[in-house]
Amino acid sequence: MKIVKKIFLYGILLSLIVSLMGVISIISFYYYVKPDLPSLDPLIHAKFSTPLKVFTKNGELIAEFGKKRREPITFDETPKQLINAFLAAEDDKFFTHDGVDYKGLARAVWHLASTGTRKSGGSTITMQLARNFLLTNEKTYTRKFKEIALSYKIEEELDKKKIMELYLNRIFLGNRAYGIGAAAQVYYGKTPSELTIAQVAMIAGLPKAPSTRNPIAAPKSAKARRGYVLGRMKKLGFITEEEYRVASESPITAKIHGQDIEVYAPYIAEMARQEAQEILGDNAFTEGYQIYTTIEPDLQAKARESLRNGLRAYDMRHGFRGVEAKYPQVNSFTAEEIEQKLAELPVIGGLKPAIVIGLDNNKATVLLGDTTAELFLEDSKWARKYISDNKRGKKIKSMSDILEIGDVVRVFTKTESVIDKNGNNLGEKTKYLLSQVPAVSGAFVAISPHDGAVKSLVGGFDFDFNKFNMAYQAKRQGGSCFKPFIYSAALGKGYSTASMINDAPITFKDTSIGKTWRPENYTKKFYGPTSLRTALKYSRNLVSIRLLRQIGIDYAIDFLGDFGFDKSLLPNGLSLSLGSASVSPLEMARAYATIANGGYKIEPYFIEKVTTSSGEVLYQAEPKIAATPKKDDPNPEKFAPHTIPEQNIYLLTGMLKDVIRGGSGAKAYRALKRNDIAGKTGTTNDQKDTWFSGFNGDLAAVAWVGFAIPRSLGRGEAGGKTAIPIWIDFMKYALNGKPEKSMKRPKGLVTVKINPKNGLQTNAGNPNGVYETFREKNVPKMDPEAEPISVYNSDPSAPAKDDKKDDIY
Repeated sequence: MKIVKKIFLYGILLSLIVSLMGVISIISFYYYVKPDLPSLDPLIHAKFSTPLKVFTKNGELIAEFGKKRREPITFDETPKQLINAFLAAEDDKFFTHDGVDYKGLARAVWHLASTGTRKSGGSTITMQLARNFLLTNEKTYTRKFKEIALSYKIEEELDKKKIMELYLNRIFLGNRAYGIGAAAQVYYGKTPSELTIAQVAMIAGLPKAPSTRNPIAAPKSAKARRGYVLGRMKKLGFITEEEYRVASESPITAKIHGQDIEVYAPYIAEMARQEAQEILGDNAFTEGYQIYTTIEPDLQAKARESLRNGLRAYDMRHGFRGVEAKYPQVNSFTAEEIEQKLAELPVIGGLKPAIVIGLDNNKATVLLGDTTAELFLEDSKWARKYISDNKRGKKIKSMSDILEIGDVVRVFTKTESVIDKNGNNLGEKTKYLLSQVPAVSGAFVAISPHDGAVKSLVGGFDFDFNKFNMAYQAKRQGGSCFKPFIYSAALGKGYSTASMINDAPITFKDTSIGKTWRPENYTKKFYGPTSLRTALKYSRNLVSIRLLRQIGIDYAIDFLGDFGFDKSLLPNGLSLSLGSASVSPLEMARAYATIANGGYKIEPYFIEKVTTSSGEVLYQAEPKIAATPKKDDPNPEKFAPHTIPEQNIYLLTGMLKDVIRGGSGAKAYRALKRNDIAGKTGTTNDQKDTWFSGFNGDLAAVAWVGFAIPRSLGRGEAGGKTAIPIWIDFMKYALNGKPEKSMKRPKGLVTVKINPKNGLQTNAGNPNGVYETFREKNVPKMDPEAEPISVYNSDPSAPAKDDKKDDIY
């Protein structure tokens, strides 16, 4: 026994001697290699790789772009339990060791000696910091020694708080999250101080395998790792038995959270991202640049709402295309199974997926998330079966005509005021309506005529559903929205608003489309001699064609360039008069803004400024403004070119106000009841593209509706039915409470009474005469049968008496 005891004692002594020699060797090695160790500056002073952020004009967040998400936090701001969780998971002796865990290293060495294989372990938080941010990822003994040496250096030069702060801000925690601030946001949509103990333990367990064992990629493995961390926290006295029990029983609540987006404008965000990449290069998404756009949050929100409402309204007119999925055995599903089925379907354009769990004649009961709702027959009668764009199935008499138990449908939620029989407002209630994701596309743009700033832009029903930007990228035929520019060109060649053109049949060969063409008016009728004002008011095709032929196609194309259109892309044929040119809604908005501002060719822009993360301005937009500089202005270059004479624009605006007051855009006047709005509907052949473009003195806006792959929208679906409701809904909000803003009457114009049948002057007493405004040099001759005229200087924007006809073309 004495021999055994001596051997045991000698073994212990030998182990102590070896350990002491090991420590001495490590320390000696450290001082030997210390001069060659890398500087800690890259660790301490290196910039965080920070994403690009896109904001509205007033600083509300629109989007964030970058591979790495970071939300830096100081040690003093870090919750104590979050630090404790990392200590429990990674290094409980962190605040007492000198950077190296000798016991852990000894265990790793013993494992290597006894098995011949490496075992991970023995890495302190300091060593992880050295390994992850100052060394390569190679697994060699040399690198391990360097890691130990660097850990000593880190501990020698930095205090424990700083080391922990660097570690917690730089460690990769999966799903693009670097650091605890980003992880708290990404997994839980919270700041670190808002995390529960269960959530703290989950995040602390991520460094071992952040990509493959996080709660999104592998919830079971992540929960097991969380349990380990919680057990360690209890063992070390960081949490009580009760806290351990509650946290251990907590369900996995992690899901991917984006940044807290304050304004939903993904199409403009993507435009800004592309612009940033082109200007700033590869560093655009890592240096924390901040882009401030020209977007106004309230107008953007309204534009999105108006477009979505308009597209859903069109879609409902054409019937129900069917449910998205069927689960007839739904009543045997658990609540978790139903939740999982619905979670597989994203919310699209505000339309939530729901599953039918009950059904009778007058209503269907649906489950969406944790909410049970009822869809009523009276709200669902639109859902006759879709057969084609021109045909629907039989009328709906019962909810069972369209739905079955287990059907997955889309639901639109609507908030309504509850009014009692005495007219008292009793509050609000949420109403649930059967819906579907529209098959049709649309776009909306609103810009400032004063400098071209894009105030709102929506490129489709839902960006995540279809990322193609129909407002910016799509080129679609403009239809009758193009006619005002042809009429302006005619005014530029000496025509007047009273010039008469014969509205009669015409047949010719159009070289631009390569075939013989016999155009018609939308009404299929002919109206004989017609003034330009009347022709534009009612969108008479044949007058527009004859007018273009008279003024000359080459001249018209050149003139249209002054509205900002690319002349090289305009068709060289008479079809140009009916809007065969393909343009984007943004280009159309620019052209109408040129009318709204009095003839100044502004440049649309959507980036106001670009700054560094600290606020240093790198770029500031300097848009040219729609005004004429004074003779002594020192900066004439800041003004937009005045390309269209103001008399021309004033007369054109008067005609477009007529369109609003009694022509194809009369719905707008009836809805807004403003005298400063003007605009034009547009519809192409077979109703493939439908538009409404309009403005007042402060805002120009364009709505477009059509299919992404062009095809007919169906009979009767013209611009006055599809696009104008979108424009009205937006402008009613945008102009609410704003004073009317119209162009002032320029010099050199006179208003006289004319005979509407021939466009000649008539006497003041002619009961059939109408007042019309002319440039002084274009005043028509006196009708031979009339007495001398009297000049009448009233507002020419109130011309011929309006009628109530609502020609939707």
